[in-house]
Amino acid sequence: MLDDLESPGRIKGWGMSQFFVFKAVSEVWRGLGTFIHGVSWLLSRPKYLFLLFIPMILGVFFLVGGFALFALYGDFVFDKIMFAKPEGWWWFPV
Repeated sequence: MLDDLESPGRIKGWGMSQFFVFKAVSEVWRGLGTFIHGVSWLLSRPKYLFLLFIPMILGVFFLVGGFALFALYGDFVFDKIMFAKPEGWWWFPV
């Protein structure tokens, strides 16, 4: 019954899931090669590498600053969000 449904161009016994897994692996492999090519291009042009390094450092700075502010003002934020803390409030979602 399945032989009637298969098209002549498909490999017999291969479902579409095997095809998509193979395609996904080949696309990841191609993307990895493109990434390595891009990194080698950036290493040959240090000016562009530095220009991409600046936003990364700023992002890390703001991330650490946000965590520090949350550590300082976390109680204030939770007091505004959770009006009354019941006993054992961490069990509330259960």
